[in-house]
Amino acid sequence: MISKSLKNSLANPNDNIYTPKKLAKDCIDSFIFKKNDTILDAFYGNGVFYNNYPNNIKKDFTEIKKPYEKDFFKYKKNVDWIITNPPFSMITPIFEHTVNIVNKGFGYILPGYGLSNKRLQILKDNNFGITGISYFYVTDWFGFPVIFIKCEKNKDNLFLFEPKNYKIFDEISNSIKETK
Repeated sequence: MISKSLKNSLANPNDNIYTPKKLAKDCIDSFIFKKNDTILDAFYGNGVFYNNYPNNIKKDFTEIKKPYEKDFFKYKKNVDWIITNPPFSMITPIFEHTVNIVNKGFGYILPGYGLSNKRLQILKDNNFGITGISYFYVTDWFGFPVIFIKCEKNKDNLFLFEPKNYKIFDEISNSIKETK
């Protein structure tokens, strides 16, 4: 039996996109692995990440589609790393599960708008910092910018200042009150 969220994603064709091999290699090459580290390709697809992981590390995968039918959300083993291209429609629950099973860090391809306050808070609450980010386009995808984020446990964010919401109307309103 597969989780409800993954069952829903199977019905969403926008979640079924494939990563160019060069992009997968660039993502993987942004990490430094130690011999016998463990890595999970949480969304195997056609294996472009899994098949390009270094040979000196232990690798595993999950993939909801036949013939594998291995549900990421039911994966309970701890791994050192996860590097993959997750379904864009499920980023928040993916972050929530990832931070519970990964020991060292992870790298995910996300839509350019994929770092919401809620997702950043999940990282912060679980002591993960974004230690690398790349911005790019894949011309065969949807026409919007995409990012790759590298997150590592017990590391600081590379942000210049803490992410937060700003309100221009409050400033204007306060300014008007001050002039009266």
